[in-house]
Amino acid sequence: MLLTLRTGKVHFVFNFHLLYLHAACVDGVVRVFKLDDASSKSFKFLRINLPAGCHPTAVAFSDDASSLVVATEAFTGSSLYMYGEEKSTATGDMKQQAKLPLPEIKWEHHKVHDKRAIISLVGTMATYGSADGSTIVASSSEGTDIKLWHGKTGKVLGSVDTNQLKNNMATISPNGRFVAAAAFTADVKIWEIVYSKDSSVKEVSKVMQLKGHKSAVTWLCFSPNSEQIITASKDGSIRIWNINVRYHLDEDPKTLKVFPIPLHDSSGTTLHYDRLIISPDGKILAATHGSTLQWLSAETGQVLARLTELMMADILAATHGSPCSG
Repeated sequence: MLLTLRTGKVHFVFNFHLLYLHAACVDGVVRVFKLDDASSKSFKFLRINLPAGCHPTAVAFSDDASSLVVATEAFTGSSLYMYGEEKSTATGDMKQQAKLPLPEIKWEHHKVHDKRAIISLVGTMATYGSADGSTIVASSSEGTDIKLWHGKTGKVLGSVDTNQLKNNMATISPNGRFVAAAAFTADVKIWEIVYSKDSSVKEVSKVMQLKGHKSAVTWLCFSPNSEQIITASKDGSIRIWNINVRYHLDEDPKTLKVFPIPLHDSSGTTLHYDRLIISPDGKILAATHGSTLQWLSAETGQVLARLTELMMADILAATHGSPCSG
């Protein structure tokens, strides 16, 4: 299966259950592909044209698999738009079954990080503790702030600050319990989302910090069971951490494995990864540097496969559709 998007830089998110691929491109269009037949030479897709002057920078699944949140950038600052399926009439339901759902804007927020750009966006279904399964979306600015949003309503649920000059990215654990951020320094800060008995977000409090890298962490991801974090650093290493610890008793996260990044330039200098993600079964890591994509064994760090000059453009991000992942 090969999708070619000759639009420059691309941010895409994949829904493993319903096989939708959402791609945000620099041409100002979000494309939703239906990947129901991997052997097909072409795929049905839906174009979502954003409001005039807006350029998409990231996408994430929202309240369900047919809804998505799009982060955009404009002269006035960054915005979030939630697109959901347009309500169908009873007589039109049969016709719609053969087509991709038609989107309409359900909510929108502007200047969400003042005039700072959104550098990462992720959504996950909150299932930990008393959470009710609603989707939480996290947006990270190029500054130091991170905001949490209710996927369906767009309500602000909380915000945190890394206080580390600038963020590289932020993400949420698959169960909606933790928020983790990679920023300017070598340390990774982790916050816990505390839910009330009525499933609302009570508070977001800092609970852990990952210390061990010697240089800035460029990207990180959670394991499918939300008990581990995988980090990639400019120090040339990948670390796998156990965060299933009694942090309330001051027990620190433990480093389980350290791998050297198996990617070098023509002079032999180790390169750092721009993006990193783990497969739903926790066995394979996919990592990128510019237009190079590598697949690694999560057990040994060995390179399993590699693609170079992928689409002749930088890969901005590749993420699971978390409401349907793992």
